[in-house]
Amino acid sequence: MAQQSEALKSLAGIDLPLKGSITLTLDEDFNPGFGKFALGSDPGKFSAAGFYTDPLPVDKLYMQGRFNVPTGEVALEQLHADIGGPKVTATGAIVKQEAGHAIIVDAVLEDMPIDKLKTYWPAGLTPDPRSWVTGHLSAGIATKATLNLAMLSPRACNDGCVTKPWNDFLAPKLQKVGGQIDFNGIKVDYFPPLMPVTKVKGRARYDQKSFNLDLTSGTLGDMQVTGSKIAITDLDVATDKIHSKIDINVSLKGPLKTALKVLDSPPLQYPKKLGLQTADVAGDTAVDVNFKFPLYKGLALDDVKVTAAAKLNNVMLKGMVADLPLSGGPMDLTLDSGALNVKGKGLLGKMPVTFSWLRNFSGKAAVANKVEATLPLDAAALKSFGVPDELKITGTMPATVTYTLSSDQTALLLLKGDITPAGFVVPVAGYEKQPSAPGTLGMSLRFKNGQLSRIDDLDLETDKALLKGSMSFASDGKTPKSADFKQVKLGDTDIGLSVSSQGSDGYNVSITGAQFDASSFFSDSEVSNSDAEAAKKVTPFAVTMNVSRLITGKNRYISGLKMFMKRNIWSRLDQLEVAGTAGGQPLTLRYLPAAKGHTLSFEADNAGAALNALGITHGMRGGRVVVNGFPNPQGVGDRDMRGSAIVTDFYLADVPVLGRLLNALSLSGFIELLNGKGIAFKKMRCDFLWADRGQPATVKNTRLLVIKDGQTSGASLGLTFDGTIDNWKNTLDMSGTIIPVSDLNKMLSIIPLVGDILTGGGKGIFAATYTIKGPKDSPDVSVNPLSVLAPGILRKLFFEH
Repeated sequence: MAQQSEALKSLAGIDLPLKGSITLTLDEDFNPGFGKFALGSDPGKFSAAGFYTDPLPVDKLYMQGRFNVPTGEVALEQLHADIGGPKVTATGAIVKQEAGHAIIVDAVLEDMPIDKLKTYWPAGLTPDPRSWVTGHLSAGIATKATLNLAMLSPRACNDGCVTKPWNDFLAPKLQKVGGQIDFNGIKVDYFPPLMPVTKVKGRARYDQKSFNLDLTSGTLGDMQVTGSKIAITDLDVATDKIHSKIDINVSLKGPLKTALKVLDSPPLQYPKKLGLQTADVAGDTAVDVNFKFPLYKGLALDDVKVTAAAKLNNVMLKGMVADLPLSGGPMDLTLDSGALNVKGKGLLGKMPVTFSWLRNFSGKAAVANKVEATLPLDAAALKSFGVPDELKITGTMPATVTYTLSSDQTALLLLKGDITPAGFVVPVAGYEKQPSAPGTLGMSLRFKNGQLSRIDDLDLETDKALLKGSMSFASDGKTPKSADFKQVKLGDTDIGLSVSSQGSDGYNVSITGAQFDASSFFSDSEVSNSDAEAAKKVTPFAVTMNVSRLITGKNRYISGLKMFMKRNIWSRLDQLEVAGTAGGQPLTLRYLPAAKGHTLSFEADNAGAALNALGITHGMRGGRVVVNGFPNPQGVGDRDMRGSAIVTDFYLADVPVLGRLLNALSLSGFIELLNGKGIAFKKMRCDFLWADRGQPATVKNTRLLVIKDGQTSGASLGLTFDGTIDNWKNTLDMSGTIIPVSDLNKMLSIIPLVGDILTGGGKGIFAATYTIKGPKDSPDVSVNPLSVLAPGILRKLFFEH
């Protein structure tokens, strides 16, 4: 009949073998009036009003009701259907209205597998929520689903036209829809490919404007779902260009590792962007997660707004800062608009820390990362941050740290701390800060592409130290490029310092100020030299220094110092120029490159003070010294030198080696002089050869000083000396003659003929030969006593050769 009747065309989708009864009243003209029906069906198919593209299979069907043919009204009093497992009960009506016919359906569907929801939900009915719900809910059972449906079929005949009531129907339009679905044991894929929630129990409510799910329980891995709400809205305004929206809220409780694993899944991958390895994470969390996005195909990640709020406890995040783990809690985590914020307390390594951490994942944000923390930095932490062991950090430094990373990959680290509880040393400056000595430290560190580029506003202040300035670094973040320190006060050092890189030529260093403590460079202890160490290249530099005082040791200094020094990659001096005063008298020292080597010039009007200040000898008092050296034509290396040294009008006092020599001769009076005001000499002179060889010409190093024809003259003692001083091996090998009471010896030597016989043409008759051999700091001293009273001619024949 539906195939033949236009009025019944909408029923063409019903293919059911019906049986039952229909009662119909007719008037005297046999026009139909009221009626009622009770119908049943054997298995068949159903697709009424074009709701379903593919008709639904029906195993059993029973329905009964009433109808009014003149008005086109129908009352469905009851309907029972078995649709292959799920059971449907329904009531309904078609009611005539001014605008057409209202169609009302109230139905209940029971025990429906969620996987079949797509089959029973008509594709044309609220397509946006249907697409999301059927695509993201699976497994489990909808124990009960209700449908409250109201539609209007407009009149087909208007403006005075006449038609039969059952012909006065157009395609129905949805006016109202609603209902609820109770479900149990289902799986919810909130945001694939994120981990789904399983074993979900809850209820969905829907109407023509929204579809809302309220989940009361479930599991996500080993986490418990304590609650979840899903709201799909704007169903009533959705068009091809305006889409429905979804708002997903999930509350979870369980291991932090699982929560981060969820957030680490594509497309979010927030932990990976933070550099977190979820396998190394421990702790517990209670987290609320929210997703908001429009419902349409081709959804981009930027269209998804993700927010989260979590409470973290018993946290363990390995390698968070400088390979130190972050542990403990409690901590509060929030994720909103692509920004992660974590606040709380814990332990960084073993240090208690209070912190706030902001991380922006959107490339549009000006600030990509910001950390603010308060913690007591200890030696282990500072070592992890790259502070060298040589500083010998002790104690802790309560500090406030602020780190800001901008979207252009530039970063700023602000550090401010109280270093009162900490102790450290600065070896090169001879400075040591004791714990409990008051002090503060502040600085700002700038980074580019993860590498340190500048340190600005460096401000270190203690009771005996002050450091204010800035530094810049090369692109590797480690190599200093420049430095400018307006104030450097460390121990006895009080200077201004600037450093600039010259590329492969090293650094230019400028030092000015009141005084510079260089004691560590003039240590009295002999340093063992090594060919292997000498083969290692070092950074070359050139130093210009202009200070009121250069301190070289205890009570040793050079005043009014002006210096230029240049060192090469083999730790060798290429140039040295020094001018100043020592002992109130001027001194100059010049070691300059020449055409075939180097020249040396050293003059000091207070030789004792100058040599003491330079760390050469502490036993000379007064005098004037002149040393000149020139390239040695017979030398092998380009640093070999020959020259001479002359010292006049000086005293020797407190010279251990000379004391042992005098003691061997039992010259007690001289020893007393030596230990007192000193032994006076009018003149000392010698010639020398300097052999200086090593890298890169040869791997074997030589620093050998050969002394020739050395002699002194004085009123009470004369010396001759020859030999070698090995400054590489730090050894001596000297020999000579010691002549006491030299004036008396001279008187004997000038007697004609007899003097020549007695002295052998030498300097006197009372003399002894000696040798000094061994380490420079403790050589062996020996004297030949048989030569003491021997005539000079015999001494030359038997002892001096």
